[in-house]
Amino acid sequence: MQKISKFTTIAAICCAIGLGISGCSTATSAPSDKAQVTSSSDVSRARLYNGLAEISGDSNLVVTGTVLKEEIVTDVVKDAPVLKSTFEIKTVLAGAVPGGKSTVVVRMYTGSFNQDKSNVLKVGSDYLLFLTDSGLNGNQASQYYVTGYEAGAYVADSTTDGVTTYKRLIKTEGDVLPATLTEADVAKN
Repeated sequence: MQKISKFTTIAAICCAIGLGISGCSTATSAPSDKAQVTSSSDVSRARLYNGLAEISGDSNLVVTGTVLKEEIVTDVVKDAPVLKSTFEIKTVLAGAVPGGKSTVVVRMYTGSFNQDKSNVLKVGSDYLLFLTDSGLNGNQASQYYVTGYEAGAYVADSTTDGVTTYKRLIKTEGDVLPATLTEADVAKN
């Protein structure tokens, strides 16, 4: 039987406590004139966002537009359905659409959809989307995921004097992002 030294035991306990404390940190952001929404999802993500600059930096494309059609597919992983939406681009706010196309395909995992599907993109609705390259092969290589699972999805809420305000599609815990955005807010970033 192998003996474990007191030093090894104390070191292991200190590491465990340190990891536990660091896992309980809270994200904060500097005050702004816009309300902030904290969000999380049922899906584990590699990164939570602490502001517009962070999510913009992780996005290959930021666009506004309208969902034209959608379908649920299992084309990558059999047991992981994905909502695949054809998105007609109105405005490119950051990045460039390959080939100057007027539409892109946006993928969202369906694992945590609400029963009423209020947390998914819907045909005919307008959105401001932060998008990340899919990283897939073949025909799917030109498709995108919403950055941060759902963190990068804002739905059109109101239009005043020709300026559309978009609100967070999902309001949960984890991210610290503006509750609402306009195209000008994104352009300032």
